Amino acid sequence: EDGDSIFSGVTQDDEYVYFNLADGTMITLPKHDKENIQFEDLQVKAVCCKYWDTNNDGELSYAEAAVVSHSYLNSAFSENENIIAFNEFMYFTGITDIGSAFYKCTYLWKISLPENLTLIDKNAFYNCTNLAIVNMGNNVVCIGDSAFSGCSSLKTIQLSNSLELIGDSAFEDCGFEYILIPDSVTTIGNYAFGDSNLINVTIGL
Repeated sequence: EDGDSIFSGVTQDDEYVYFNLADGTMITLPKHDKENIQFEDLQVKAVCCKYWDTNNDGELSYAEAAVVSHSYLNSAFSENENIIAFNEFMYFTGITDIGSAFYKCTYLWKISLPENLTLIDKNAFYNCTNLAIVNMGNNVVCIGDSAFSGCSSLKTIQLSNSLELIGDSAFEDCGFEYILIPDSVTTIGNYAFGDSNLINVTIGL
């Protein structure tokens, strides 16, 4: 209680915490793990580590995520009712096509898609009834048939400026009232916005 402190001060910035010792020594500790992805949803982390933790350390590194192939996504997540948030999906930079990866993930609430993604395939988010936030990225060219069909909690979505095709029933029974369709879109399929709450559509700027 009456002894001298070994610390003379503690400071920090966005990346590190700095411990200044009484003898002039400084100890620097990183705030973030720069190698491994920090998952918000531990259920998502468990799935990712089960399939793609190649060094079996119980973590998924950015490098491990970057080499994941789309062919394994369906078996990993489709009809998984435990996952809620997957913003870390953005780090799966090798994925260009997600197939029907999140089909009937009924409790999935938010997701950030990889920037390299070009195809949101048929039934990709079919009947994800709680999905409310989708960060799409700007390279998606095609949204397939029924891709977001049944996503009744989806109140808003910003479409990719590269988008060319919106498939049949792509946004059927979605919750949004307004949508901006970029002028890059050349094809809108049948019933693309059927049974939605849509009352205002803007095409192009």
